[in-house]
Amino acid sequence: MVKKMPRMTVLKTLIAAGAFALGAQSASAATYTFNFGESAGSHFTQGPLSLDVATMTFAATGGSAKTLVAAPGSELVNELGGLGEFLSGSDGNSAVNGVSNLTREALNFVFSQAVRLTQVTFFNGSGNYIIFTNGAGDAVADSGTVAPTVNFTSPAYSGTAIGIGARTNTAFYVSSITVDTDVPAVPVPAAGLLLGSLVVVPFLRRKRRAA
Repeated sequence: MVKKMPRMTVLKTLIAAGAFALGAQSASAATYTFNFGESAGSHFTQGPLSLDVATMTFAATGGSAKTLVAAPGSELVNELGGLGEFLSGSDGNSAVNGVSNLTREALNFVFSQAVRLTQVTFFNGSGNYIIFTNGAGDAVADSGTVAPTVNFTSPAYSGTAIGIGARTNTAFYVSSITVDTDVPAVPVPAAGLLLGSLVVVPFLRRKRRAA
């Protein structure tokens, strides 16, 4: 005769299994650095993570909220120091720059899965950058001073696409970008509620039928 497990024991076992699965997902996170010096093309891979880089622009005017748009006629430049952008008809500078009176240049880094930005290294840079997550950014909250190495801890920018644009009188090349995949797909509280509903609801139905 098969002995049935108490309902509370079953509940605890399933919740523990869910917590273990979430922990295993977090443990599989890894850090990847894409180096662009002396690189060629716009597609890069590091292990299971792939990256495509696109040239973009955003408006120099119109308030603090900025949105990336495609830049027809622009060209991704692969210099010894990193990636730049040549915007045809706007300027002759191969760096990502914000010299134009109407538009600013930006590179959009599109990943094969959601990532969290941890570090960017610049080459021959000066001025202020702006960070875009999934195509949108704020010129006040998301700007910082270009330096050889910039570490990002707070705020932690994350998404499948992370853009780096140039503010006024800014020019730089992006030498490398470091990201990690520690971006939980399902928040722990939501997962806990899901497990609870899967277990408790059938038990409640059984009780109602018995009654």
